Amino acid sequence: MARMPQNARRFVLAVVILGTLLVIAVSRDWLAKPKVFDVILFTAASVGAELSPISVPEYGVITVIPAFHLASVILFPLGVAVWMGVFTSLIADLVTRRKFYKAAFNAAQYAVCIGSAGLVFHVLKWAPAGLDLIRDAPALIAMTVMYYALNVTAISMVVGLTTGRSPFMLWHTHFQNQEAFLYFASAAIGILIATIYMLKPAGILLMILPVMIIHYALRSYVGLRTETKDTLELLADLIDQRDVYTYRHSMRVAQCAREICARMDLNEEQTELIVQAARIHDLGKIGVDNSVLMKKGRLGEKDWEIIRRHPESGAEAASRLRLYQKGAHLVRYHHEHYDGTGYPGGLVGDRIPLGSRIIAVADAFDAMTSDRPYRRAMSVTQAVLELKANRGTQFDPKAVDAFLVWVEEEPNAITEWHHVQEEAAVTQAQIDVSEVNPPEVQ
Repeated sequence: MARMPQNARRFVLAVVILGTLLVIAVSRDWLAKPKVFDVILFTAASVGAELSPISVPEYGVITVIPAFHLASVILFPLGVAVWMGVFTSLIADLVTRRKFYKAAFNAAQYAVCIGSAGLVFHVLKWAPAGLDLIRDAPALIAMTVMYYALNVTAISMVVGLTTGRSPFMLWHTHFQNQEAFLYFASAAIGILIATIYMLKPAGILLMILPVMIIHYALRSYVGLRTETKDTLELLADLIDQRDVYTYRHSMRVAQCAREICARMDLNEEQTELIVQAARIHDLGKIGVDNSVLMKKGRLGEKDWEIIRRHPESGAEAASRLRLYQKGAHLVRYHHEHYDGTGYPGGLVGDRIPLGSRIIAVADAFDAMTSDRPYRRAMSVTQAVLELKANRGTQFDPKAVDAFLVWVEEEPNAITEWHHVQEEAAVTQAQIDVSEVNPPEVQ
């Protein structure tokens, strides 16, 4: 915990204190003496759910545990439900050998989520006994929303404060994706579990399959998103690797774009969208023949006609995938020039999407500082001078200025990126450069 940022440590401590106080406050309900078998059954099911997490790269991990937590709120006294949640979390973290402060945080935040959701449910519950799905609908909805809001907020806060990312953006990422829908689906399963259990305890066995289906659907969805992202990025890398001169080009452009975004004070959502587009900005080159891409000397007019198609081809490919649809237009316009002389649309100034203007600067810098078949790489100093010279004509002045701030702040970081490319280039035959193209990027 000593390595955590101070704000993250404070937040963890605050949640642990709040969770402890809530456990103490509701513990008197433990005297209600619930059936031991019921407690053991739901605790075992909860431990199983907690030990089957699904990793979400942009957020953290999620499980179907809400189904059992909300079912326990309905079936048991509040103190019992809270203690079951805490005990379940501690058992799971003990099995996985999680660090003490993480285990304490997890147990405490579950106590807060279950306790708060239970309080809302019991205050709004209308039916005096049992559960009336019609009359108790407001209580069930409020309980579910309360649990969801507190759980996602707690996780977003601790992940954001620990990694330096925006907690709000993490919350927003979770909410806008299907994880939120699948969470509410698992909550509905939890309510159904409680309803069936009240009617016939043995009927709980019928709910094993729906819970497994929710878990599988969630795992499949997250896996598909991850595989889509990884596959498209791999394809971008394979395009770069068609010749040694563009080795890891897209990776470096994405890193450079991220640094520019940081100096332009863009929020995390904007930054991630731009970086994601930068990572696949040359995807359209998959349809460009090697005879054009690796041509020594200047490109002819027919060659340029082929090259100029790649932004639109890349954008078309990206737009077919939900994960990249929002950033497809940034790929389409990353070769536009600030003065309107670029392609494919000849857009001028602010009519060019900001992300495309940022990618253009990052792309040009990496192209200029990398060896190409028709010329040797420029030095970082020469490339910086070219960016300055074309500031306001080819490139957005604000994007160039943000790049220059980064160069001034971290002068050594840029050159380190090119070591791998330079080492690989040594294995190639010496290139006879008869003439040097201007700093425009293919």
